[in-house]
Amino acid sequence: MSAKHTLILNSTNKINDNTYQYRLPNNITLSKNDKIGLESLSIYNSFFNIEASRGNNTISLIWNANTTVQYDWVIPDGNYSLDQLNLWLQSKMAYNNLYLINSDGDIVYYVEFLIEATKYAISLTCFPLPTSANATTLGYVKPSGATWNFPVSDKTTQITLSTGLGKLLGFTPSTYPNSIQSTTQVFYSDSAPQLSPVNSIIICCNLLNNSLAIPNNILSSMPLIKNFGELMNYQFDSPTLINVAPSSYSTITIGFFDQLYQKLYIRDQDVIIRIIIEINEEQEKKK
Repeated sequence: MSAKHTLILNSTNKINDNTYQYRLPNNITLSKNDKIGLESLSIYNSFFNIEASRGNNTISLIWNANTTVQYDWVIPDGNYSLDQLNLWLQSKMAYNNLYLINSDGDIVYYVEFLIEATKYAISLTCFPLPTSANATTLGYVKPSGATWNFPVSDKTTQITLSTGLGKLLGFTPSTYPNSIQSTTQVFYSDSAPQLSPVNSIIICCNLLNNSLAIPNNILSSMPLIKNFGELMNYQFDSPTLINVAPSSYSTITIGFFDQLYQKLYIRDQDVIIRIIIEINEEQEKKK
């Protein structure tokens, strides 16, 4: 026979970005026959795909006007679609007057990321900045406040992707194009883009010590079932109960990781974790 105890952790139990801790009223001694399981979890998908901790938040633009200037930018932590990332990049170019204006008054940018659904890829297009004469023919003018002058020959803008951002977009980290060109250059990601780097949640618990697992304290795992910003509810009618590591405990600590065991930074603290602890009844009597 055994006695089952249900414990609930919520936002008041959060101790850092990915960890929740339940402080027990009294120290308890658990034996190898005692078990723990996850009954339910309610958590918002508040995981960013671009953030400093992932090392994928930097990008460089090389503006090949009459004088070449490199701009190194840090992308603010967030969850970006490709369209949103492209808009952010254009906002940086707009702020630095790195564009032209056509005869209709529209802004013309010289770098663009696009989804290529039929290729399961992302494209990066780098357009050539025209000479003054070619700009006049096209009806293009520089924006007010631009401090650069037209190049003496058409020259493509270049983009340098860091290792982390390249992996997210499916590109080998490099400069595109690797040398200045005079015509439009189009590049396609050479591996599957990972715009959603988190596809699963792994939950770990300090009460576990599985000698066959790495890490050795996995309590449960589950796939992401909702889009960014949406509430995910996981219910386990018959939760898997796992033998605990025999020891004396004053706290129960729950940690969240992605499928690669990287820390999940939980922005929305509105989390409900319900766990069950099954204690051998004979042990209870001895106490």
